[in-house]
Amino acid sequence: MKFLQGAVENVLKRSTHIQLLDGSTPELDQYSRDLILQSLHDMSMGALRCLGFAYSDVPSDFATYDGSEDHPAHQQLLNPSNYSSIESNLTFVGFVGLRDPPRKEVRQAIADCRTAEHCREIGVFEAGEDLLQEA
Repeated sequence: MKFLQGAVENVLKRSTHIQLLDGSTPELDQYSRDLILQSLHDMSMGALRCLGFAYSDVPSDFATYDGSEDHPAHQQLLNPSNYSSIESNLTFVGFVGLRDPPRKEVRQAIADCRTAEHCREIGVFEAGEDLLQEA
């Protein structure tokens, strides 16, 4: 069994089935995909960082892979173009929203940038822009 986590949209693209609460795994239809994406949108608008989760059986050529460099599966993993085929036919199990609050020092760092002349020089703020009105 292999497990995958990542951006919900990417995990959904590679998923062909969905695991329901009763453990069954029907095909993942467009209606279900749309519901998941709508929930993702709603959660993202609430400032949550979302991660999707899925699993699948291990491809037969990886069943005996022990991490050694001389195993045929190792060569497949060295080529990133193989990843989408290795990480395909997944069963989507869900996603979570993580609250990732800004660190305490972010507010002061932004305030410092607003008063720094070099921000105008690199294009963060335009020449003549009234930074006091932007706060």
